[in-house]
Amino acid sequence: MLVSTAPTVIPPNVSIPLSSLISDPKRGFTFDAGARAAIAEQSGLYYVNYILYIQGDAVLPGAAFVVTVNNFEQSITISGNNTSTANDVHLVGQGIIPINAGDAIRLTNTGTTNAVLLPFAGNQQVNMSSFVIFKIADL
Repeated sequence: MLVSTAPTVIPPNVSIPLSSLISDPKRGFTFDAGARAAIAEQSGLYYVNYILYIQGDAVLPGAAFVVTVNNFEQSITISGNNTSTANDVHLVGQGIIPINAGDAIRLTNTGTTNAVLLPFAGNQQVNMSSFVIFKIADL
């Protein structure tokens, strides 16, 4: 999850800075803050899900995100919005993908514009993003 008190700008072709990762040996991931990645410790078939709270206005046309594994887009996980709106929106993506031990998993802006992740809805602080990865089967 990314939690902050200031908006975070994610330019095109840049991964979201994952500020915390809930992990223990049973979950099978380590966290590499510098690489903005979750590193898999176990091979398997994984369910991935993300939710992003993004500012509306002019930034939305062309907004798109995708899960990458070793910098390769997992097309089943792409979520985007090509409609200009003044309202803030949630982008949601999910998929089931094979991941090998040592793979780097990222959530990357593949759109054509900056995406501004918002820390507040009204006066309430909220998670700007959540990114869930869990193993559902062995390969």
